[in-house]
Amino acid sequence: MADYKVSCRVGLMVILIITAWSLSLAMRADCSFVKRVVTLQVDLNGTGMLPDMPGSGDTMAELAFSNSGLGFDEWFLRDRCYDYCMRGMCPSFDNNFNTAKAMCTAVNVLAGIGIITLLWQLWFSTRSVKYTDFAIFFLICCLFQGLTLLILRSDLCNDLDFFEYIEIILNVTNSIEVTNVTCLLNRGSRMAIVATAFWFVAAVIAMIEGDPDEDVED
Repeated sequence: MADYKVSCRVGLMVILIITAWSLSLAMRADCSFVKRVVTLQVDLNGTGMLPDMPGSGDTMAELAFSNSGLGFDEWFLRDRCYDYCMRGMCPSFDNNFNTAKAMCTAVNVLAGIGIITLLWQLWFSTRSVKYTDFAIFFLICCLFQGLTLLILRSDLCNDLDFFEYIEIILNVTNSIEVTNVTCLLNRGSRMAIVATAFWFVAAVIAMIEGDPDEDVED
């Protein structure tokens, strides 16, 4: 058991890092991390309708080219998540997307290890906790968390032809033209921003708290 009381600052720090980790886990699983907004020019080729998605009331063309949520593994439309890969064909993700996804995974793993280590030390001996070391660790988590927003600079959010592979699947080439595309903050990206702020505040608290051994008399 701990040999002296934990300060209110440390208690707040623990709440912040656990909340940040929870938000990071949630945003990793969110298929609506950002919102993709597109401007379309559609030629129905005299059919009056777009190709249907099997087993769904939606159309694959609508899913591919209309405004939709984008996550790291899936995308979101009308209260449902869809896998990026369709009929054996998958898009090619660029370095910005892959980096954002890797950072999200890394921060979840590192945060879990760090939180368990901190709670273990606080429970058994608060005198042994090196808060300055944890401050550096939290700053690393803050950096990694912020880098998940690189998805906003990825091809998903900037390449007009990113979803061209779905046109090939549907054999509707030249029937749908994307004239403009951009991404906006959405549910998952807002969680990322909050988590980034929490990691930073936790790091500041840890630096202020310092090393208990310097302040506690034997």
